[in-house]
Amino acid sequence: MQSLHLLRGSVVAEEGRPIVACENALHFFGGVPKAVVPDNLKSAVIRSDRNEPVINDDFAAMAEFYDMAVYPARCAVPKDKALVENAVKANVSVGICRY
Repeated sequence: MQSLHLLRGSVVAEEGRPIVACENALHFFGGVPKAVVPDNLKSAVIRSDRNEPVINDDFAAMAEFYDMAVYPARCAVPKDKALVENAVKANVSVGICRY
């Protein structure tokens, strides 16, 4: 089942903060998905590979703790993260209109 709920937030630096942001999102939504598709940021994915991606140890530990699989978005394949990219565009346009 796919949820269309959106949680917006910003992260100052990549050093471990996305893991905290991901955990905050899990608590916000009140559940854990079977799989998560992170973008190729270094705090989640060390090396992106179509067949055998290398996941950051801390991110992998978090995924194991919450019993969810990690499938990194493929490089240069916008379909893998289209829903998120469209939400970001909507956030940017709302932010620009408000300020």
